[in-house]
Amino acid sequence: MVRESLCFGRLKFFQWHFQHCDALTSRAVLKCAAEGGFLEALSWIFALWQEELTPEDLQDMKWKTIWWAPDEHRVDVVRLFHEDEKELLPTLPMNEAAARGDLQMVQWLHEHEAEIGYVCTTAAMNRAAANGYLDIVKWLHKNRSEGCTTNAMDLAAANGYLRIVKWLHRHHKQGCTSRAMDLAAANDYLAVVQWLHDNRSEGCTTDAMDVAAANGYLVIVQWLAENRTEGCTTAAMDQAAAHGYFDIVQWLHKHRVEGCTAAAIDLAAAGGFLGIVQWLDHNREEACTTDAMELAAANGHLDVVMWLHREYFWAKGCTVAALDMAATNGHIKIVKWLDKHHLEGCSMEAINGAASSGHLEVVRWLNDNRTEGCTANAMDLAARNGHLKIVEWLHSYRSEGCTQKAFADAAVHNHWEVVKWFVGNRPDVCIASDLATNGCWRKVDHLLSFLSPDLQKAVIESSVRQGKLTFVAWIHDHYPHLLPPLAAEIAAANGDLDIVRFLHESHHDCSTAAMDLAAKHGHLDIVKFLHENRQEGCTTAAMEQAAANGHLDVVMFLHENREEGCSHHAIDLAAGHGQLEVIEFLHHYRHEQCSTVAMDQAAENGHLQVVDFLHRHRREGCTYSGPTAAIRNRHVTVVEYLYDNRPELASWPQKRDVPTLIALMNSEDEEAAKILHTITARRKMRYQPTISRAPPAKTRYQVAKKGTECIWTTVNVLKLPDALGQLVSEYLVIDPAVQWNEFEAAKRGWVHWLTTFSRLNQQHLLWAAAFGESDGISHIHERLESEEGFHCGLEFMELLMARGKLQLCKWHLEHCHKVSFEDLIYIAT
Repeated sequence: MVRESLCFGRLKFFQWHFQHCDALTSRAVLKCAAEGGFLEALSWIFALWQEELTPEDLQDMKWKTIWWAPDEHRVDVVRLFHEDEKELLPTLPMNEAAARGDLQMVQWLHEHEAEIGYVCTTAAMNRAAANGYLDIVKWLHKNRSEGCTTNAMDLAAANGYLRIVKWLHRHHKQGCTSRAMDLAAANDYLAVVQWLHDNRSEGCTTDAMDVAAANGYLVIVQWLAENRTEGCTTAAMDQAAAHGYFDIVQWLHKHRVEGCTAAAIDLAAAGGFLGIVQWLDHNREEACTTDAMELAAANGHLDVVMWLHREYFWAKGCTVAALDMAATNGHIKIVKWLDKHHLEGCSMEAINGAASSGHLEVVRWLNDNRTEGCTANAMDLAARNGHLKIVEWLHSYRSEGCTQKAFADAAVHNHWEVVKWFVGNRPDVCIASDLATNGCWRKVDHLLSFLSPDLQKAVIESSVRQGKLTFVAWIHDHYPHLLPPLAAEIAAANGDLDIVRFLHESHHDCSTAAMDLAAKHGHLDIVKFLHENRQEGCTTAAMEQAAANGHLDVVMFLHENREEGCSHHAIDLAAGHGQLEVIEFLHHYRHEQCSTVAMDQAAENGHLQVVDFLHRHRREGCTYSGPTAAIRNRHVTVVEYLYDNRPELASWPQKRDVPTLIALMNSEDEEAAKILHTITARRKMRYQPTISRAPPAKTRYQVAKKGTECIWTTVNVLKLPDALGQLVSEYLVIDPAVQWNEFEAAKRGWVHWLTTFSRLNQQHLLWAAAFGESDGISHIHERLESEEGFHCGLEFMELLMARGKLQLCKWHLEHCHKVSFEDLIYIAT
């Protein structure tokens, strides 16, 4: 069917079929196009793949296409890749053919060089030698003039092609470098090493023995030690240990002096080679680092982790990386063991990594047994890697959510079940323009193909909000019916002038909201463009919102060029946001007034300069709510200014303000204390104790819970006027919702409540002595001392002594005549 469609010139049908088939079918379709020499179809396919395949995969497919093409079409195919679009074939044709061992293709390219153009460099012979194609090396030597470089012999030696090494030695003067013996030794080609040693003078470096040891070639290591003088470095034993070559580790320890580093044990532990770890620990002085346990945990070697725990727990141990990496790699037994035996714990990367790798059991266990949690990366990475069950679980049991990358990466990596889930459960992150940014237009097509019309529109609208002109233009050309009706307004709000201009030139409608939103967000260039090119204009919201957000340049432009103007909301909103320059401009150049909302909002948000300007230059003033909000929000300088310049705070606080006052008293921040001092300094009132109006049961047994930390502070620490203390006390006792008992009041030293709403007795004094503050104890003592029959008693003194209140004991001896010196001696002894 595909061949017939191409034969009859039905390219559009071919393109549709290619875009909607799977990868295997795509390969068959490509082969069909190549065998038939359909160059237009091939050009279209590779232009499409240029955006979707990696450079390596793209080049591989190009060469397959050249091979599939029959002789009569091969020149045209090569020319298509090499001449018309050189980027499609980054290597010269003969270089690639020689590297692949295709002598027939090499000869064919040589014969057609005049038609194709420049086809070969020294890389042709270099790569043929590296891959063992002696026949091609000989043919190129005989028929081409490019020759080779030292890479030819170096790479032939590296891959063990001794015949080619010998041939190049006899026929080419370029020779080799020390890399030849280094690489031959690294790859266990002893015969090549020996031949180079006997016939060449370049020698080798320490890399020869180092890499041979790392790769486990003991015979090579021994031969180099006996016949060469370059030796090795500590990397030899380190890497041998890392790869588990115990015999080489022991041989190097016995016959060489270079030794190793701490990396030897660390890397052996990483590989799970417990025997080597133990041997190094017993026979070498180099200790391990925390990397040992962390890498062993990461790779699932529980026996190594347990041994290191026993031997190095106090000296080395591990960090959170151990549990993090074990979780990432799904080693649930190690995760549980580390959680039980190590205090280091883990980080949020534990769940993130486990989710990324698809280990749902680990994710669940960490969620149930650890408190670190995760980040949005958990779902992002799970989606990227196609782990739908983990995405669903995180959505149901965690609150971190994900970002737009989750949806885009799932689509880019062809996890369409995950994509469908996001569309159905998290439409807010379904941004198709992220796919377009990566050039994946086919994926955008595929995405839209399984969405309902409503979801199509929702996804496209979310994508348009990302402000990518290429995507908007593509949607306009391919799916114009899906372009949101408010696309211009969205672009204007986002400041995307290019999109606004494109939509204007494409005759897309817009409304007054476009300029309103552009003004609101300060996009003066878009405001000017719409003013000069559109007829819709704007509303008063344009200047008002621009004023609120401090965009003075936009306000001035609208004032000078538009007639819509604004309302009193302009200054009100600007004041609430602290936009003093805008307020000054509006005050001097506009006739619209403002309201008390202006100063109220400025005070609430702490904009002192705005409050000052409005007080000095305008007459609207403020209400009681503005200053109250300033107190509630701890705006000290604004509160001080309003107390000194406005009358609204003269009656503060009232009953309704008590919760705010209590919050200030309970707060430990400096601003709250400053505001309290400001209030008390300006409240000239004295307190007269009165009997509570609350029922006796409430005053005797309970006091408000909200006062548990503020009553004592009210009287004895901040030295507030008694009127404020009375106000708070009345509020606490009268409000039945929050109450406390008499014992707690005495215990915590809430003297104000006790002296106002309870008849003091000796039991209060004993409670205060046992638990209370010194000032509270002395206050209660002074109040009771004047009453007939009062005697503080030995128990009171014993409690003071037991609590270590020596200063209070001294005070008591000086001021109280109820206890004798003999009593004090008795207590002390």
